[in-house]
Amino acid sequence: VQRLARLRNPWGYGEWIGPWSDDTDSYPERDAYDEEIGARFRVGAEAAEINRSDGTFFMKFEDWFARFTHVFVGVDFSSKQEQWHSRLMNNETTDMRPCLWTGGMGGHR
Repeated sequence: VQRLARLRNPWGYGEWIGPWSDDTDSYPERDAYDEEIGARFRVGAEAAEINRSDGTFFMKFEDWFARFTHVFVGVDFSSKQEQWHSRLMNNETTDMRPCLWTGGMGGHR
């Protein structure tokens, strides 16, 4: 089991090029999970297109944690989505459905 962080560069270009990135021809482990990742993240406005240079990418949680100190989480609201959930995350994990949370974590690790 891998813990992954799905991220999007707000400028829409520039992506992680390490393990689990879109450019993963040299990472067969990622290939084994492509279908499951795609199914889990193809949801409305937050659909994830794997292997596409769109500024959205995946990182192993450990890689993300080692490289970032702050994260600000937001949602692109879609009229198709009837119910939205939010939670302020402060040094904790959440079991909320993917792509349906908003909040922020600043300086808390």
